[in-house]
This record gives sequence, structure tokens and C-alpha cells, in this order.
Amino acid sequence: MIKKRSRFKQTESLEARLQQFATDMRRRADRAPDSEERNTLLEKASNADQAIDLERHLRLNPRRSHAPLWTTSALVSRGLFFGTSRTVGAWTS
Repeated sequence: MIKKRSRFKQTESLEARLQQFATDMRRRADRAPDSEERNTLLEKASNADQAIDLERHLRLNPRRSHAPLWTTSALVSRGLFFGTSRTVGAWTS
């Protein structure tokens, strides 16, 4: 028997939900003593902020959303593109 997915409309935007999540994590981190848990909570809040920025970027630049995240020049600068020097020069110039 196939289970039917329960679907519902979100009443708040993704940005608003992420902002609320980040705020909650920061409040919990403020109450927590200095520990690994506090650092984890602050990291979650930071990740939510990054997700908000990414969502805004994709929403405001819909034609660029299909662009690759890793261009060859970015890979070369990080030392992650392994090719001959001639190939690398051809791709980055």
C-alpha cells in the first residue's frame, strides 16, 4: 500500500522561518554556559543566516541560479583542479 504524503502550505516564508530559527538558536546559546553545546547553537544560527543569504540571492537572481557553484578558476585557486599547467592556463585565462 502506498502512503499518501501529507502536504500543507507554509504560512510563513522560508526567510521568516529561518530568521526565527536563527533567533531561537542565539537565545538558547545566550542561556547556555560556554561549552561545545553553545558553540553548536551559534554555528546553527550562523548556518541559518547563510541559508537566508543564499535564498535571497536565488530569489533575486533567478536567471543566475543555474550557474555552477564551482568555476574552474575557483577550483584552480584552491588547488583542486588537477590538470596540466597548459590546460589550467587555458581554462583560467
